[in-house]
Parts: sequence; structure tokens; C-alpha cells
Amino acid sequence: MKIYTPATLGKSLTKFEKNGFVLTETKHKPNLSLCRHGHQRASIACVLEGYYIENIDSRNYECNPHSLLIKPAGEYHSNKYDRVGAHCLILEVEPKRLSDFYSLPDVFRRTRQIQKGKYFAIINRIRQELRISDSATEIAIEGLFLELLGIVARQTRKPFVSGDPYWLNDVIEFIHAYSAQPISLSAVSTAVGFHPSHISRVFRKKYNCSIGTYIRQIRLENAAEQLIDTKKSIAEIAISVGFYDQCHFSNLFKLYTGKTPSKYRSERN
Repeated sequence: MKIYTPATLGKSLTKFEKNGFVLTETKHKPNLSLCRHGHQRASIACVLEGYYIENIDSRNYECNPHSLLIKPAGEYHSNKYDRVGAHCLILEVEPKRLSDFYSLPDVFRRTRQIQKGKYFAIINRIRQELRISDSATEIAIEGLFLELLGIVARQTRKPFVSGDPYWLNDVIEFIHAYSAQPISLSAVSTAVGFHPSHISRVFRKKYNCSIGTYIRQIRLENAAEQLIDTKKSIAEIAISVGFYDQCHFSNLFKLYTGKTPSKYRSERN
């Protein structure tokens, strides 16, 4: 296996490098597969368009638009891109810069994925600055990069309510990362290292619902967003968020929202 210095093995569109921060806008070809490899810098990959699966330690991370995949330096992984490829912005931090900020080592302590957040507006502003490229670009991009890292750091260092076990946030992260896939309680147990019955009991006490109900709610929330933000068919949305068919999805969606997916979409578009 190889460790690569470049942020990407795809086509580099634009690049910015200053004060220990490296930003690369990249495109990968459709149906491309990359064998197991690593990179020298800690990184955050944001998918702008397209889709790919990144495999790390036998775990698949589904990287779709607006998702962030955060990895420590040297994390070995393989990639498989779908039929449209992927357009990404990759943000890297040099090892020497990690030590300059108290929160950064925690941000890149382990691989994690964030599916939602306020960060995407910052990503768009970074892309705009890359295109403007004037005398203020360097300081503007560095400031935006630090702002993005601050948001990610807060998410990775969320304070727990008194009495909450430290692993409960890992359960939530796991569920959000894999909500579109079949998730079993044993898989959650393996991910966080605690017995399934203990996880189930603590989770219900904290959130007043079972893990299965929580997963269903996440899928319905993701579906509601896609109904507004995309032109995908209802059947495509149902499958993409984790439901096995359109009928099952439509019945649950109406049960939770009081409206069919079609009516929900038409009222908001």
C-alpha cells in the first residue's frame, strides 16, 4: 500500500496552499475504482456533485452531495465512484499546523462522517474565493477554513448532558452515517464496543424511542429534504434514504407528516 502526498488521485481543477492549509477542487471519472492507499495529511472531503463509496477498515462510507468525510493522516482506504463520478473539495492540514490549535487534533483523531450542518455555506464561499483569486483571497480562504474547522470541532466535542455515557454520541454518528443502509443493533454494538441490550436501554432512556424508530425518523427527514431540494422520483428517494420500496415509504411518510410525499413536495416547490 502507498502513502500519497497529493490530496487526490483524480483530476485537480484548482488548488490553494498557504500556512499549512491545502485546498484542492477535484473531479474523479465515472466508474473509477482506486485500490487501497493513504495520504500524508489529515483531510476533510466534501462532495459537491456525484457519489462514491470509501472503504476504511471494512466499513463503507457513502459519500454524497453535502457530506463531509473527515480522516486522520495515513488512513488507508479504497474508493469506488459511481456512473457520474464525483466533484469534490478536499481540505487538508499539514501535521505542523495541527499542533497550533487545541481542538484540531480531536477533529482528526479518527475517521468520521457528517451528513448535515451549517458548513456547506462556508464551502461555497471558499469555492467563490478560489475563483476570485485577488490580493485578499489568501486571508479570506484561511479565515473560512478556520471557521469550517471550528464548526467541525464543535460537533466532535459536543458536551454531554450530565449522566450521558461518552459513547452515546458515537452511536448517533454511526446511525447518521449509515442511515441509508440496513443497520442492526449488533452492528451498532460492534461500532461502539458495548453490549446491544445495554445500548438499547440507555438509548431509549435518553431519546424516548428505540434505535429503530430513530433511524426511521432520520430516513424520513432525509427524504423530506430530497423532496424539496432534488428532482428525483419518489421511488428513487425512497431507495436512496433506506426504504425498500415506494409504497412502504409513502405510507410511513404520510403517517409522520400527515401528507403524501407528492403533496409535501408540491406545497414546497
